[in-house]
Amino acid sequence: MSTYCRLWYRIPFSETDAMAIVHHSNHARYLERGRIEFLRLVGLDYAAIMKRGMQYPVLEIRTVFKKPLVFDEVIMIETAIERATRTRLDFKYRIFSVDEWHPPTLSTEPFPGNPSVTGETFHCCVNEKGRPTEAATEVVARLLEL
Repeated sequence: MSTYCRLWYRIPFSETDAMAIVHHSNHARYLERGRIEFLRLVGLDYAAIMKRGMQYPVLEIRTVFKKPLVFDEVIMIETAIERATRTRLDFKYRIFSVDEWHPPTLSTEPFPGNPSVTGETFHCCVNEKGRPTEAATEVVARLLEL
């Protein structure tokens, strides 16, 4: 069973191109929003993780665009953990066009329907100097519970 974070967001004009379609460079920001909110909602606030001397930089990002996102559209960013080890943290994402905005929430069921965008991010754990390190046992244990 997976835990899914659902984060709603209304697309501002500043994130679109001349056709009022979200510029592809903004999708990485949407994935980051989903990832940070996921960690917050499961009790692993990223700022607190950083204070403990750990960070999870992005090693790789994959995004598949199935349907354009547009200005003033409400989207829902669904985020889940794909893999968690002492050295790696991988997320999967699905972005949906939805009718209305809701507060962020967790669910044990995936959102129904066809996503407009899918994505994956792959991260490694590093220390304050940017050197690979192992994550704290309790951080990984919490992620594996999900």
